[in-house]
Amino acid sequence: MSTLAQRTFQHPWFLAAYERFVYGPFLSAFALRPVSYRTVYRSLREMAAGAGGTGDVGPGGSDGRPRTGGRIVDLGCGTGWYSRRMSADPHYRGLPVVGLDLSEQAIDVARRKAASRAGAGDPDGSPQFSVGDAGRAAQLLGPGAEEVWICGALHQMGHADRVLQQAGAILDPGGVLLCQTFGRRSARRSVVVRVLEHFGHRVFPIGEVRQMAESAGLRFEAIRVWGIVMLVTMIKPRR
Repeated sequence: MSTLAQRTFQHPWFLAAYERFVYGPFLSAFALRPVSYRTVYRSLREMAAGAGGTGDVGPGGSDGRPRTGGRIVDLGCGTGWYSRRMSADPHYRGLPVVGLDLSEQAIDVARRKAASRAGAGDPDGSPQFSVGDAGRAAQLLGPGAEEVWICGALHQMGHADRVLQQAGAILDPGGVLLCQTFGRRSARRSVVVRVLEHFGHRVFPIGEVRQMAESAGLRFEAIRVWGIVMLVTMIKPRR
């Protein structure tokens, strides 16, 4: 059964307003600081560089890690802001960007936004979007991902552990998972946490995320917590 948050994400009026009026203010309220798409994107890229990811530079990354030449996968992509941003980022030039989301309505919006930018001559228009369950990503997309992004989605998924397993399955060895979700350092469930849970958002204890990562064959690397907004990077070790 879908949660209230998931059902809300089916409404056209909500999806039309989401990127401009919902995402940033919603996260900022729980981060206790101003947060936007760009804040999260920039922070995760910095964390990936520090954790052994490709970072903020040209071919091979600032840390010298050679690219695998794989895809960039955006699981639970929603209306596609991160997919479009990565597609336009010179850092990812030449790498296909693929967004996957369970909501047909969200994917419709993502496709229209990407097509609109491409039609206007904006390079921010080349990601490919598909409807599908992130819990079946390996079956739907196959292996060969250099990076997997899961932003604003894991805490709404009733099978978060399976999604991380799937992310681990599609990542190349040495690949990086970059995630923005809700997390808490304390074992105590505050009133704010209980309210979010009532509306279908999980607020993960950090230890639980670490355990899920290890079970998925991923090495838990870097973490930042703003209020209860958690950014985390994980790496699939090379054999």
